[in-house]
Amino acid sequence: MGAGPYLRRNLGKDVRTVAVDAEVGRFTATGMSRLASSGSAKRSKVWVVALGSNDGPDPQALKRHVVRSLQLAGPHRQVIWLTVERPGGYSRVNAMLRQLDRAQEKLHVVDWARHVHEHRSLLAGDGVHATAYGYQ
Repeated sequence: MGAGPYLRRNLGKDVRTVAVDAEVGRFTATGMSRLASSGSAKRSKVWVVALGSNDGPDPQALKRHVVRSLQLAGPHRQVIWLTVERPGGYSRVNAMLRQLDRAQEKLHVVDWARHVHEHRSLLAGDGVHATAYGYQ
């Protein structure tokens, strides 16, 4: 949610617009509903999805959402998912995301969880949300 201003500034001139549809406490099912109905999502060439940290650590449930996002994306849109950083068993969720990344051509997984383990200053004290530096 806090990354929007940094994305707009850092993506450069090749990216004309960045639409951010974020909400505190959003569940993945709600995010999928937004992808299916949002006008800005329908106009976008790339979707970046950072969902799953408000759901339980259920790899199969998240896998259904990822597969649904690829279906919604259609044949010409790329989908980028971030791994989930949250205490409580999310390593299995992230393993599933990495496995899907290898199997799906349109899916690209950014390993946020691994990155923040190497750079703890990116996370706030709750171990879930990013610091201002992390959003950058």
